[in-house]
Amino acid sequence: LTSGKYCAHSQHYLSVVSFFTMLLPKVSIVSPLLAATVLATHRASGYPTAIPRRVAFGSLLEANGAVLVDGLADDGIVSITDIPSFKETKKALLSHLHACIMSVDDGDVMTQRFPDGTVRRSFATSTTPAGGPQPLQSLDDLEAHSAHSKSESCQQFRSHLTAFRSKVDDATKRFADRLSTEMGSSLPKPLLSSRNAYDGGDYEDIKQVVARAEHLEHFHSYQKSAASDEGTTIEFHTDQGFFIAFTPGLIVSSDPSSEDSVELSDGFFVQDSNGEALSMDFGEEDDLVFMMGDGVNQFINNNLINDQKGIRAASHALTLRAQEDPSKARVWYGRMVLAPSDAYYPGTTSTFGEARQILRDSSEDVPLGIGCSSSNMKAFIDTSRKLDGAEDEPLCPESELFCWFRCMPLEEHDAHTCTERNLGVQCVNPRGQVIPDGKKHGDYYPSCTNNTHETHPYSDYPEIDQQDDTCAAEWAAFSDQKDYDHMVDLTRPDGPTALFYWSVVEDDSGAKKMKARLAFNNVFGWLSMGFAHPEGKHNGMNGGNILVAIPGGDY
Repeated sequence: LTSGKYCAHSQHYLSVVSFFTMLLPKVSIVSPLLAATVLATHRASGYPTAIPRRVAFGSLLEANGAVLVDGLADDGIVSITDIPSFKETKKALLSHLHACIMSVDDGDVMTQRFPDGTVRRSFATSTTPAGGPQPLQSLDDLEAHSAHSKSESCQQFRSHLTAFRSKVDDATKRFADRLSTEMGSSLPKPLLSSRNAYDGGDYEDIKQVVARAEHLEHFHSYQKSAASDEGTTIEFHTDQGFFIAFTPGLIVSSDPSSEDSVELSDGFFVQDSNGEALSMDFGEEDDLVFMMGDGVNQFINNNLINDQKGIRAASHALTLRAQEDPSKARVWYGRMVLAPSDAYYPGTTSTFGEARQILRDSSEDVPLGIGCSSSNMKAFIDTSRKLDGAEDEPLCPESELFCWFRCMPLEEHDAHTCTERNLGVQCVNPRGQVIPDGKKHGDYYPSCTNNTHETHPYSDYPEIDQQDDTCAAEWAAFSDQKDYDHMVDLTRPDGPTALFYWSVVEDDSGAKKMKARLAFNNVFGWLSMGFAHPEGKHNGMNGGNILVAIPGGDY
């Protein structure tokens, strides 16, 4: 199953995994070497900062070649600049958002309080394929029933609202059209099947998916007082929509007429492919930012053909700084593009609309990709998409424990007799780490233990002296493609060379199989690749066949 060659000069293996697989249909190759980020970064205090890739609005209309795909494949986020007349409209609208919200009676505004003390107040609306832009019903109702909501700020906010939403709508359509054009030859047609074939038919491409989907819109105002706790406001998560278009956060005053009433906010983070948090350094030129959600894993990346790179779903977080001036707030607008409600979730007989309803109703039995294909689904289940008040505690039957963001049966993990053994029931992982609220991603399960702390802490590896000799000649001979028909380079930027080779061969019975190998030019603890199960949960990981190679003397 494995073979390799040892290089004595640099004391590491030139490594390869060779194997024969099962029949080819429904095979999906998964490799941890595929994900990469090439955000331009420089060190600042705390976290490294990152400047978003910027694309001029005119390039969406006129440029040739890949304007969006390369950046979205690497980073999952791009900034659109130079949208005609947008800066002025955006500033005029958002500078009055907080003052307008604060002029409304407290009980009539959707409000959420986060653990770090941040308070978020919101207006919500949507744009639908049949009805177009919907009114801000909450603001309409509030103006009808509140004596204070007809403030100057609300009138100013309303006066710019139509123009603002129209420009966002146009930019969203241009973005979708451009992405559809660039990825058209790499995706099947139709891209998604529709339950309502009589009403527009199937969804041929990205352009149609976006045009016929519901777009959720939120206007948020965040406030965090100086007395609030430090910490993350919204933890790292990947949005469950296809993508979101948002304006970078602004710090505004409750008095829009003041000279320092508007300034850019910090505290927005993205996570690179190595799990490192990068602080996004947005500028005045960043009109509208497009960030990809988990939808790319649900119906884009799993449908790619022609060796097209997948699009990265951007995991992101928000940390608010406390404001010394209690009249100031961080304001933000976002437009989330969902998958069409009547489109079938790939590989199932359920639609995206039904899947979203299941997720709203329960954290159990969630269809593939909706629950756990993002790095952290916490925001969708119980944080950022709840606009109806304070966070609810998870409710599980007595025979289950909320662990790993779900209710897990105690008996399946031999944790149903803990009380009889004078032990508590805890959500733990194999290292003995206890997660009291069950809200952490990883290999967690119910267990009988009275531990309240980490029993097996991590320790740093000892430093190893590195040698410069990289065995270039040996690697050149070792990585020759002569025995294989195809090769794809999986090397990450500034990373060690990783090459995947394969050929389609026939056995004595004429059945077609894949002969392949993965070559990696560096030291390693293990190498693996997997074949996704076509009906397995967690994007095919459950039930998938995994091949693993470890270093040793048995090559």
